[in-house]
Amino acid sequence: MDIVTVITRLLFASLSGVAIGYERGRHGRAAGLRTHVLVSVGAALCAMVGTYMTANGQGDPTRISSNVVTGLGFIGAGIIILRGSNKITGLTTAAGLWTTAITGLAYGAGFYSAAITASIIVMISLTIMTKMEVNQKKDYQFYIEIDDVTKTNEIFEQLHMMYPTSHSSDVLHSKSGLPNHVGLTINIPDETESKGIQIVKDVLAIPNVVFIVKE
Repeated sequence: MDIVTVITRLLFASLSGVAIGYERGRHGRAAGLRTHVLVSVGAALCAMVGTYMTANGQGDPTRISSNVVTGLGFIGAGIIILRGSNKITGLTTAAGLWTTAITGLAYGAGFYSAAITASIIVMISLTIMTKMEVNQKKDYQFYIEIDDVTKTNEIFEQLHMMYPTSHSSDVLHSKSGLPNHVGLTINIPDETESKGIQIVKDVLAIPNVVFIVKE
């Protein structure tokens, strides 16, 4: 590999990282522009190092690359966060970071057609498909705290009578930690924000309900 080839591959890898990382950073994700650029360039460099070592009779070109793919799993795991009772965030960013590393390997190996195509597909999935997800019907989860644990079943029955389409009801430790308090969760599908406000008002009117929040 001459210097022009090296610069070209690293440049393509960095541009791919910029494109994907900018979109993630714009949404305030943990791994943004700089992280994606570093991962992509680092992966491209690993691919070229493997090729260089093989050309000099020093090893297998796939060994370093395979370890990059495996190692990125640990970084991705650090981005995935569990919030609320059952809410997981960071999966898309972790998957994007992992894919960015592989496109970087492709650029480093000189497989431009696959790397460019993959980068375009990733950008489409992170922009156009994000808008499609926003328009999807979703379930909204509400956390409800009551001040009498013996009323749990009774309140669940009232909630299901008020919202027949609700599902996935759970009993949790109370967030307040007060004696005899217990937390409940209930999923109500496809609620608009205005209707969500009405739900809060209706549930607060139930006896023994202390507070309710949308998760």
